[in-house]
Amino acid sequence: MVARHHGKHYNLETLRERSHITREGVSILGISRAAESIGFRKLSFEQLSDEATLPVIVHWNQKHFVVIYKISGKKGG
Repeated sequence: MVARHHGKHYNLETLRERSHITREGVSILGISRAAESIGFRKLSFEQLSDEATLPVIVHWNQKHFVVIYKISGKKGG
């Protein structure tokens, strides 16, 4: 979904192979390597709002992967 939005068209099986997905899921390392293999780069959370072209995939609380479509202001600020 994110790759297609950025004009990159890959079939699902290719992305699964590149990310080394298993029945248990996929790791942040697997997603990162797959993304880099198709021309994306990883950013720190601090770089996200300044340098990222949305949508992006983030590893949220080291538990889940989330697609961010929009950043709209800071919580608690």
